[in-house]
Amino acid sequence: MQKLVSTTRIAYNKINGTQASQLLNATDPAAIQALLNPIQATATNIKAASFGAVILLNTVSMAMPVLQQFFFLLVLNGAVGQHQLYKKMTVRSSFLVRYTAGLLFTFGASLCQTGYFWAFRENWGVSGTEFVLTWMTFWLLMHIHLLILDSISTIAPLPVMPFVVLLWIFLNIASSLSPLEMQAGFYHWGIAFPSHNAYSTLVTIWTRGANNRLYRALPILFSWEIAGCISSSITHLRACHLSYKMGQERQLDEDIQNTKDEEDRIQSLDADVSRQTTLDRTASRLERQRSVEEAALEQRQVYGPSIPPFA
Repeated sequence: MQKLVSTTRIAYNKINGTQASQLLNATDPAAIQALLNPIQATATNIKAASFGAVILLNTVSMAMPVLQQFFFLLVLNGAVGQHQLYKKMTVRSSFLVRYTAGLLFTFGASLCQTGYFWAFRENWGVSGTEFVLTWMTFWLLMHIHLLILDSISTIAPLPVMPFVVLLWIFLNIASSLSPLEMQAGFYHWGIAFPSHNAYSTLVTIWTRGANNRLYRALPILFSWEIAGCISSSITHLRACHLSYKMGQERQLDEDIQNTKDEEDRIQSLDADVSRQTTLDRTASRLERQRSVEEAALEQRQVYGPSIPPFA
């Protein structure tokens, strides 16, 4: 703004300076001052913030909510897959479990990040109301990120998720890094990202309304929340359906395998029975042969030893 005022003063002098000098009262100091400096401005800070221009507030602090939700979803999906909860629970109960877990985690994570700000605030005077409002803003932002990443992770393969997370982080940081008024017109669509509106809400809270953009930020944030809840519900229903379908196919494969095993076992039993029958016949034949030999031996013992050629 100061640069704009100085440029306007120079342009005014070039356009009207010659004509104004002819009508100037050279004995009046105020008239001379008005000719030399016709336009001036004074900067007034309507709300001084002791934390100043801290770059971490709109860069790393906007990336951490996304990363926390990503790692939380990795743990949650891993636990669900390991214990096969989708097969043991109904669609409604599994959705309530995931939704409740997401609410509790985002409440805790947002409280930790808000506490991190307040722990290093130094002489930054804040009230309890501002602390709670900051906490609720971070909770809403984290829950939006959780719903968005949950919706994407349900339909996208796991190897794709790191690229999705990085892209989502960069887009959100770019929207909150600098005021949109200082960016090219093409990038003004960044006003729709959650991080931009969350940071705008935080600035409004920290400056106690000095830069009030709540009329725009809150509707956008709640629109993201509603859209995230709807998309998360739809993708969760799809995941449960696919899990049920895969379970049915796996059960069918197990039934087919069990049938094959039963057939193999029956064939094995038949082979054992056949082998046992053969062994029994052989043993019976040997027993009959042994009985004949024993009868001949008894006969020789009764009638005496035979002559060698007839033994």
